[in-house]
Amino acid sequence: MRFICISIFVFCISAVLIGQPTSMVMKDHIEYLSPKGAISLGIDQTMKTTPTQRLDGYVYKKATTPGSQLENDQKRVYEYDSQHNFTLREDYSWDANGNIWQIDSRIVRVFDSNNNLTERTSYFNWNSSNNTFDSGNRLVNTILNNQVMEVLVSELNASQIWENSEKHVYNYNSSNELEEIVYSELVAGQWIIVQRNRSTFDSNGNETLRTLDDYSNGNWSPNNKIEYVHNTNNDITKLTKSNFQNGSWIYEFRYNFAYLANGLEEESILDFWINNSWFPLNKFGNTYDNLLNHSESLLYNSSGPIWSISVKEIYTYNNGFPFSELISPFNEYTFRHQRLVDTIKIFDQSSSQFIVDGVQEYNWTDLLASPIENPTLQPSKLTVFPNPAQDYLQFNLSKQTQPVLVELFSSTGQFITQQQLNEATMLLPKLTNGYYFYRVRDGDQDYSGKFVIKN
Repeated sequence: MRFICISIFVFCISAVLIGQPTSMVMKDHIEYLSPKGAISLGIDQTMKTTPTQRLDGYVYKKATTPGSQLENDQKRVYEYDSQHNFTLREDYSWDANGNIWQIDSRIVRVFDSNNNLTERTSYFNWNSSNNTFDSGNRLVNTILNNQVMEVLVSELNASQIWENSEKHVYNYNSSNELEEIVYSELVAGQWIIVQRNRSTFDSNGNETLRTLDDYSNGNWSPNNKIEYVHNTNNDITKLTKSNFQNGSWIYEFRYNFAYLANGLEEESILDFWINNSWFPLNKFGNTYDNLLNHSESLLYNSSGPIWSISVKEIYTYNNGFPFSELISPFNEYTFRHQRLVDTIKIFDQSSSQFIVDGVQEYNWTDLLASPIENPTLQPSKLTVFPNPAQDYLQFNLSKQTQPVLVELFSSTGQFITQQQLNEATMLLPKLTNGYYFYRVRDGDQDYSGKFVIKN
């Protein structure tokens, strides 16, 4: 049984943390778990009435061996709607043999007029032999009074057809707090209840307990639970996950958080329950500059009672652009000012020195200087119009010295056509109304974006 994680990501923490490189463990902790540093899909970007900088993506370059030359490794691209909600995210891996970026996954998001997320479609496992994604899932939200009431989940099958698979029903208490989510599976054409999440809140609206129960033969039985402890500033100071086994609750892991006087997270420790005692696994330490930018993170590993430093990440900012002027999917803890570069260093025990292992460079568009509507990782070099289109697309690529290859894909990633362009105009085949994707290959540079057909 597999359920799509929406608001219940904490049940997936142990899976996220185990089996990843140490630098990725730190990334996931800082960006997804920390109460002061979680990436939010619901950041209210509409309050930014005068944004000047837009995050179009980032490129991660990694050393093949610690301290060696950095080479392309991963790339992420964002697109946004007119209300600054991010509507497209694509992840790429660098193909050193082909010297090109290969797409790994794509997320397409749709919002209503109140900026509620109404649909999220995710595509995975790009198949280069037929130029499409082999798998995916789609979440369609039913919204009432700006609250999610139901989520319908469908899966992309081998025939590229969406099939309903799950239904999540949301229930709220009198304080409009999300009190319960009931999960159902579609079996032989009927919805069968299989699990539920239930939450308890304190008088300040803080979640203190979240349980996951299984349903079978008309009865609910406990599966696992997460308990939260908060301080007087309503920050989480302890998070403990337990599993129900053989009639008893057994600990699995816990986080303990410590905060500075200004409320920013200073330290957290991850412990696992092993042989009836807590075993420390990782410690995360954070430092900040005088403008409260998150400037450095440290990851420690445990060897019994001794902590050994493993990874250091250093974050560089342009303080000329505060959070209020930025369009990005990140919250203010991550981007208090315009973030430019993350430098990842690993600690070499033999030399007792930090060695550069990777660099993540953020790509921004200056909205005051660029009229471009379709952001890519090189937005200042490519313009595409008209959008919406009918019969043709015009690709204006600055400093073009050779023919470029333009590929078109459907909204599901299905390859449609490709043309080698010596001039800027591409005649389109007959396409139905909807949105499509293009990819322009100019030598070793790739550009991608979305356009709409409106006949």
